[in-house]
Amino acid sequence: MVINPSLKGACSVILAVTFVLAGGSALLAATNYMPLEIKTQFFYENDSKEIKPLDENSVLKSGQNVGVAFRSQENCFIYIFWKDSTGNIGTLFPNPGLTAGIPQVVAGKTYWLPHQEGERWYMLDDTPGTEVLYFVASRARNPKLEQLAGTLVAQPSGAQATQPVNQAAAREAERELSTMGFAQRTIPKGVEKASFASKEEMFKNLEGSIRVSGAEALVKIEFKHVAN
Repeated sequence: MVINPSLKGACSVILAVTFVLAGGSALLAATNYMPLEIKTQFFYENDSKEIKPLDENSVLKSGQNVGVAFRSQENCFIYIFWKDSTGNIGTLFPNPGLTAGIPQVVAGKTYWLPHQEGERWYMLDDTPGTEVLYFVASRARNPKLEQLAGTLVAQPSGAQATQPVNQAAAREAERELSTMGFAQRTIPKGVEKASFASKEEMFKNLEGSIRVSGAEALVKIEFKHVAN
């Protein structure tokens, strides 16, 4: 599992991603909305303690640290899930044990995961395989995702008696996420070679964009986890 954060130092940031959502789905009234932009960054700390972008080409080792940061231009709702190398799914946001307990985010505020002050990390465990991050941005509250997020947070890691419930919730979460459309994504050239010393520098200098239509946007980051 990767849901337990370590206390290895301040999160730094990379890979800036912008989500643009245009109005018009069953979740919203039939109203045209101005684009909604959410700057989002996925990043990790390498062996040299440099902060690097986390994307589909990334290969991380057991024990390495991962973080997420985002900032919306408007109030909206965010749901973030992590499917680890064992197939289990955990909720990163909202998560009352680590972050805010509600999915609504405030315009203009930068959110750092797993800790708002950027002091903690998600640490990869010793089980290699494929890791998947799901980031959902929505103008409206999604009751189904919110219920699943609460169920997945509530499942204690390694508790055999509750494992069937966890697996059922994980399957349902994947089905729900699979119904959402993916955005077109633009990433700056050379971003895979970028490294920075501070999260502020990352957030300021690395820009990318995602353009979607509809009430919700899904971004999926899949990367490889190898043994140390």
